[in-house]
Amino acid sequence: MSDDQLDQRIADLDKRLRRHKAEHHNLQKMILKKPKPNDSGSSELFDAYTQWRYEHPTAARWSARLSWMLLVAILSASFWSVSSSSVGRALGLESVKNRIVYTYYAGVWAAKVGDQANLEVMKAESYQGYIERVVGDMMVVKIYSNGQQQRRIIKAANVVVQNRGQFKQWAEGFKLKSVRLDFYLVLGQVGGRDVWATVIWLNREPINVQLVEQDIGYPEVSPPTAVVNKLYSLYYWRKAINGD
Repeated sequence: MSDDQLDQRIADLDKRLRRHKAEHHNLQKMILKKPKPNDSGSSELFDAYTQWRYEHPTAARWSARLSWMLLVAILSASFWSVSSSSVGRALGLESVKNRIVYTYYAGVWAAKVGDQANLEVMKAESYQGYIERVVGDMMVVKIYSNGQQQRRIIKAANVVVQNRGQFKQWAEGFKLKSVRLDFYLVLGQVGGRDVWATVIWLNREPINVQLVEQDIGYPEVSPPTAVVNKLYSLYYWRKAINGD
């Protein structure tokens, strides 16, 4: 074999080797670029979402906020559900839930004081007595004063009753039970008799607040007895701090 033939043979082998390397390299690139069966749909969806966010930035921001709000709502609902279970009580979640509720109501009552927040503190007339009967959104009570019984007409101070049927059912649950009655202010008259804004206490709890908790009524805005709102708010703050 001549030198020229040998050189030609070497050149041919070199071309084949280069071509083989190129084909091998291209095959590797195709394998690396080929999407996994389970990721192809996700990748396309992510790309589409990214493009949509780019084209609609305001809507994308609102979408993100709503997603976070939905997540918080789901987590809150789960927490609320679990907290009342035996597991939740064992973990102390029920106590946390109650403190959140107490804090909420403390804020509700504080917010309804309005422009009369700086009124001088009213001193209530306090008597032991009991609820005798219910008339509309009012109650007739009997009190003990100087060894004698007296009747007075009262309204639950700082609460606007919105369901009289439920109110009657609620009030009759305390009928004839010994309670402390704090009379703050005469709101008006019915049949020539004074109607008093009154806080009813049972076992150191101002039971007026139950009307709002049970959605029988709602807090009066800027009531003339603003001091009572402060009393309710302080009652809930103490429960939020100290627990039940």
